[in-house]
Amino acid sequence: MFNTSQTTRSFTEGTDKPTQNTSSVNQNIEGIVSEWLWKTIPVVLFCVGITGNVLTITVLNRLGLRRQPTLTFLMFLSITDTVILLTVLPRYWMLYTFNFDLKLVSSANCKLYYFVVYLSMQYSSWILVGVSIERAIKTHFPFKYKRWYTRQRVQIGLFITLFLLILLNVHFFITNGINDKLECGSLTEKDKIFDEFIYVYIDLCVESLIPFLIMLLCNIFLIRILRKSQKQRPSMMHDRYVQRANMFSVKMTKMLVVCTTYFIFATAPLCIYFIIESYLKPRYTQSYNEAAMATMGLVWTVCYLICLSNYCVNFYLYTALNERFYQEFRALLRCQPRTSLRRACVYTTKHLNTTCRNAVDTSQGIEQSLSDEETPINAASNTNTEKRIITE
Repeated sequence: MFNTSQTTRSFTEGTDKPTQNTSSVNQNIEGIVSEWLWKTIPVVLFCVGITGNVLTITVLNRLGLRRQPTLTFLMFLSITDTVILLTVLPRYWMLYTFNFDLKLVSSANCKLYYFVVYLSMQYSSWILVGVSIERAIKTHFPFKYKRWYTRQRVQIGLFITLFLLILLNVHFFITNGINDKLECGSLTEKDKIFDEFIYVYIDLCVESLIPFLIMLLCNIFLIRILRKSQKQRPSMMHDRYVQRANMFSVKMTKMLVVCTTYFIFATAPLCIYFIIESYLKPRYTQSYNEAAMATMGLVWTVCYLICLSNYCVNFYLYTALNERFYQEFRALLRCQPRTSLRRACVYTTKHLNTTCRNAVDTSQGIEQSLSDEETPINAASNTNTEKRIITE
């Protein structure tokens, strides 16, 4: 079923299309199902993912990147996810549909493919880490947040992270290419051992385990701070303000839990599979256990497609779980101007009147991120003088 000389890839890249034995494969249900999945699911993921990421980039631009560092993270994330989908999905679809492998066009193409796939998948994970840390700091250190987080500093941090990941993956230009067996994989036996038994764990930690642990800790910390501050709000703020803040806490908590849960749900099965495969595949290959190899091929297909879905769902999670993002998206569909350019009514309890003015000229001192974050400490200080409630 599988080419016994094919290099086992690590977490982000699976074993290529198995070589088929015409006397047995046609009767093998696992091989048929696996091939059918690769012919159909990538088309769906490509259309859904590319459309969602393009819409995300458009909506984020409308929300205003310069004033909100959080949106800079999400912009980089959408671009990175788009690169992953454009690199991986067309290649596998063409491989299983037309039996044409883009990696085999040239040795340079082989090297570049592995480098881009590993780099972009790892970078996507660490952008999510940056978002989690930024939200935790904004909640716990509201007065220092604006000084610590600016658009320029966020961009510098993202480029430093990208540079470090480039150093981690630059070895693909040396260790991989078109080998003597005319396959895109490790060039020497030492390189093969490194790919199968060393880099697989490095990639597992860099792309999945470490990012997930950091995001989990940040989210737990953030939820604890929000719950603690929520108990203090009734004594500090107006009833309507309390209701709005409570709604924010619920939405923020829900969004963080869903995003983190889906991240581990999508990435964990594939990383577990490759650890197990490193030990089981040589045994099955030596014993010519084609049934077991076919089952492994189907499991790899399902796990890899689930992992790729992680780069398609962000837009739909933002739309479902974030009201501000949804409102901006709805305005985009209706060809309406940006919500930041609409006129807002500001109710001032100090003067007991309502004044309408353009939101661009409003100096409220409150910088909202994508999740419509509201810092309780800042809100309390504002209510000592005047409480402002913004409504469309």
